[in-house]
Amino acid sequence: MKKSLLVLFMLLILVAVFGQELMPWQYIRHSARTNEGYVHFRFNALDQTLTNNEFHYRTGTGNWILCDVQDLGELEYEAQVPYEPGNEMNYRLRSQMSYEGQEIVILDTSVAANDAFPPAADDLAQIAVDPEGDTEVESANMLDITETCVASTDNKIHSVIANLQGSFPTMNSLTSYNLYMTTIINPETAITDSTVYAMVYTFNIPGVISTGLYKLGVDAGMNPVFEQLGSIQSQVTGGKLYMACNMDDLTSDPSFGAWPNLSHALALASVTIRVNVDLSTMEPELLFGDYSSPAMVIFNQRLYQAQTNTLPMLENIAVTPVGQEKLVSVDYSDADEDFPLFARLVLESGDEYPLLPSLLDYSESVLYSVRVPEEEELLGAYLSFSDNASEFVNLYMPITSIEDQIQALPGLSVLLPNPIRSFGVPIQIGGLKNGGLTIGIYNLKGQKLGKIHETENKTQELRINWDGRVGGQHLSSGLYFMKIRQTGMSRTVKFAVLK
Repeated sequence: MKKSLLVLFMLLILVAVFGQELMPWQYIRHSARTNEGYVHFRFNALDQTLTNNEFHYRTGTGNWILCDVQDLGELEYEAQVPYEPGNEMNYRLRSQMSYEGQEIVILDTSVAANDAFPPAADDLAQIAVDPEGDTEVESANMLDITETCVASTDNKIHSVIANLQGSFPTMNSLTSYNLYMTTIINPETAITDSTVYAMVYTFNIPGVISTGLYKLGVDAGMNPVFEQLGSIQSQVTGGKLYMACNMDDLTSDPSFGAWPNLSHALALASVTIRVNVDLSTMEPELLFGDYSSPAMVIFNQRLYQAQTNTLPMLENIAVTPVGQEKLVSVDYSDADEDFPLFARLVLESGDEYPLLPSLLDYSESVLYSVRVPEEEELLGAYLSFSDNASEFVNLYMPITSIEDQIQALPGLSVLLPNPIRSFGVPIQIGGLKNGGLTIGIYNLKGQKLGKIHETENKTQELRINWDGRVGGQHLSSGLYFMKIRQTGMSRTVKFAVLK
């Protein structure tokens, strides 16, 4: 049962404080566009109380489209949104949670295309659908709220109320009137002064109340007290009540506090009241009608736009012994702030280990790491990342020794820096005979990239300084094979290039 208007006000304050301390969605992030034409959006919830998660998107000023949200487990959620490169896409989130037995809605506002009043239907975000038949004033369908919506611009807050009757009469008789309002609370000041604001639509009752923007409090008898701050726009059309107030009228009141506030959020709830006036005393009696689900509305416009994809960068690879395991780590960064859809350590055997992020803020570098058993051989392993599940960036594991003396077959030895970090590269080959000598470079698939040296050798030892080029191009970071061949002998050396 709804006890009194004060219960609503105090509930809204609790919601406001709750919203100030714990914003519901953490680390909203996106991938690059996949070959299938989707961008993956992910976010994390604070706890299990966040339910009924919704993701809405639209291109330009088109219709809002509801997209399925998948539960990935561990309080992580994902929406796969169709996207065409270059389009400006708006998106917003909506969720629910229960607090002290009360359903609370958390949602991003819908940013209207302009300040026109009333706003277009496409510019509205639904807050909630309210049950029918729950008004406390008998046979007063006009007081029975059935739906509430919100929209905003930089200059205005728009509120929309639908009721069971489909009309919003303000006068019942000479002594009975109806009042429809949307309460507004700044969560970062309400806890200290319990200040509530409201857009009110009603009959002009001289000396009592009229349509406008109000500051609300309570008197010694726990009855609401109204102080008018300014005017509002109001209109009933299509069976709904539209109201809008100027942000300046709210923020100019000293009790409202700074705007935008730290959370960019305001608490809203719509309320209906029956006002009966005693003509002998002109004292109003307020009868509580109905109220909508309280909502924490976040006044952010979330945009996504990408023309092309910039591949991520991998830097600062490291292997650190941790007990009986090896910790492999790397720094991931992406100029488009995309998160990776694929992040794996791939061993030469083909086995894979998933890499996990230390944080989920891709506006800067993110450390990815994985622990592998100590006995796993990392020679030939590489880290593989992709922000669109089709283009991969691979970084090969460094070979641990700086100057690896490769044990040669009888009569042939090879010495070169490993890994190679800069060019030129000294290569020393011993145990040679007289005869033709070739040195070739191959990739991990065994495909020949080209020769780096070819001569008729007449010495037992050869020293060359290689500039790192194969076929006129410097080798990129990765793992390669160097094959030395002379009549009756050959030697293959695996080496890494790290730039």
